[in-house]
Amino acid sequence: MIGPSTIPRREAARAPWVTAVVAMTMLVACQREHDLPLLPPARLDEAQSQALEQMNAAGATAFAGWTWRYEFGAGCKLRVIKRYEGRPVPVIEHVLIDHEVELVPYAGSGFGVKALPRAKPGSADLFDARTEPQAKAFAADIQRLMTACDTSAASPR
Repeated sequence: MIGPSTIPRREAARAPWVTAVVAMTMLVACQREHDLPLLPPARLDEAQSQALEQMNAAGATAFAGWTWRYEFGAGCKLRVIKRYEGRPVPVIEHVLIDHEVELVPYAGSGFGVKALPRAKPGSADLFDARTEPQAKAFAADIQRLMTACDTSAASPR
């Protein structure tokens, strides 16, 4: 019969460390975003590429615990990768062909930046900002990026 007294002392001393390493690995794996497939690349000019960089810089600053990261691909697809207090939430992808951008003031404080399709109901939540100038700057960046949609909608898929 194998009991605690038959386990070598060195292995018994390592058991808490092994348990800790496994627990940390599981915790990191649960906190990590799933590997996302790459979006087909979009053809962006210098101003559009810069707008995407500025959107990501703005999104990196937490507001009410939220941060955002953006990827933009062919077919006017915008991937919104949000985190709440460092924890990932489900990734959302929006096809922004024929959308307009709107600022929404929040009761209390802050502003939301939304993309609204012109032909049907609904909205895409893109960003939340502390101040109106931050929200306006982000809206200008997303509008600049969406100019790529005009050319991608006209090209064959």
